[in-house]
Amino acid sequence: MADARKHVLVVDDDPPIAALISAHLFAEGYDVEMAFSGEAALEKAAERKPDIVLLDLRLPGIDGIETLVRIKATAPKILGVMVTGVYEAEECKRAFDAGASDYVTKPIDFQYLKNTIYNLLA
Repeated sequence: MADARKHVLVVDDDPPIAALISAHLFAEGYDVEMAFSGEAALEKAAERKPDIVLLDLRLPGIDGIETLVRIKATAPKILGVMVTGVYEAEECKRAFDAGASDYVTKPIDFQYLKNTIYNLLA
């Protein structure tokens, strides 16, 4: 079980997907918060400084990669994982160049996602 003090921010513009990811992580013992846009993610990250942010690539307004860039500019220790239905080599490269620690595609393999988060936060 995860350390209950670890805070995860799940950012997806599809509330049912965000809720599904959040439920899986909450069951693992993480403190989970959701945001549905890049702007909302920036606000929540500034307020609570999560340990890790899971970001959809395609978000209304500021996309997931730009959101990660802005989060890391003010809080470089926050880890970022892209969780997206988009798998294009160029987008994947952009994500890693922006500081992403991993790139997980949908449909989500929740065991892989949980292992990734656990290992990144260990």
